[in-house]
Amino acid sequence: MYAIVYSHRYGIDVNVADDEASAYKFAEEIVEQWRDDYRVDPELSNGDALQDWCEITGGTESIEVVSAWHVDDLKDEED
Repeated sequence: MYAIVYSHRYGIDVNVADDEASAYKFAEEIVEQWRDDYRVDPELSNGDALQDWCEITGGTESIEVVSAWHVDDLKDEED
């Protein structure tokens, strides 16, 4: 499981994805949604913009993909 953590001026949004590829796809969709507001170079892919999102937004936003505990790992800890 992966968490997508989007920190912005109104708060923090956290979403969950089953795998890393889905998590990055979701994060890139956030970039796609807001790239015009930050005048992101049209030649820059969403993936590249994601890597520099904090810089692009002047430090006002960040998007992170974080590996979360796997449900089976939590179950093993209880045993």
